Amino acid sequence: TRAQVDAIVVQSAITACSRGSQWQAGLQLMRDMSNCLVEKTSDVYATAIATCGESSEWRAALQLLSDARGAPCGNYATAINACGTAAWEHTL
Repeated sequence: TRAQVDAIVVQSAITACSRGSQWQAGLQLMRDMSNCLVEKTSDVYATAIATCGESSEWRAALQLLSDARGAPCGNYATAINACGTAAWEHTL
């Protein structure tokens, strides 16, 4: 469906932001999804959480994990990885 395609496009854009060290732009894309009535899928959350992890933004990763609780997802491992050794106790 169109919503699935739109989510895939946003997920790809978040990945591109990550590769360009623009994690804030990736998170803004996530915020904008609600305004555009695009569903935040578990894959989009996982990509955004991983993007935060690659930028050592573990607090943002945990916030996304908290936000994702309403969405069906298995992002706990991604969030734990994003936290790394610097903040592992916050993932428990």
